[in-house]
Amino acid sequence: MAPALGELVESIGYWGHLLSQSSDADVAKWKYRNVESLVESLREYESHPDNLSPSLTGYLNRITLLTRDEGDDGEGEQRINLMTIHAAKGLEFDTVFVAGMEADLLPHSRSVEQGDWAVEEERRLFYVAMTRAKRRLYLSHCDSRRKRGQCVETEPSPFLDELPPEYVEAMPREEYMSPDEAEAGFSRLKQRFGRE
Repeated sequence: MAPALGELVESIGYWGHLLSQSSDADVAKWKYRNVESLVESLREYESHPDNLSPSLTGYLNRITLLTRDEGDDGEGEQRINLMTIHAAKGLEFDTVFVAGMEADLLPHSRSVEQGDWAVEEERRLFYVAMTRAKRRLYLSHCDSRRKRGQCVETEPSPFLDELPPEYVEAMPREEYMSPDEAEAGFSRLKQRFGRE
C-alpha cells in the first residue's frame, strides 16, 4: 500500500501542484512533508510483525484510535474503546473485556470447518486479545444467543479450557433480572470497575 501511495503522489505531480498553489515554498514543503509522513506511517503499519494481513481498513482503524487518543488530557477521564481483535493489535489497556467467548464464535465455525491451521489462527487472535490487557482481563460467554430469530443454546469456547486454572477466577452466573435489579447490577459494576 505504501509504495502504491508513494507512486500515486509522484505520478500526479503533487509537489508541483503544491508549489503552483502556494506563494510560500515553506508552506508547500510543510504540506508535502505531511503526505510523506502518511506514506511512512503506512509503511510502518505494513511492516509491523503483528499485521499478518495489513489492509487499508485496518490502517484507518489504527490511526483513528491513535488520533482520538492523542487529544485526551487523560486526567480523570474514563472511556470505553469498542473494537475488533484485529483493530486492537499493538494497543494496550488497563482493562480488557472479550465478549462472545463461545464455540462457533471463537474459534469461528468456518475456521473449524477449514481445519487445524484456521483454528490455530483463531487461537493466535485469542492470544492477541488477551495480551491487550495490562492489569485486568474479563472473558465472557452467554448460555444462549439469538440466531436467525431463534434462541439457541451455546457452549463456552474450547480456548477457555486451555487457560491455566490458577489464573482464572470464575464469576457467578446472574439469573434473569427485573429492570430494577438490572439497574442495581449496573451500579455495582460501575463501582467495581472504577479506577483503582
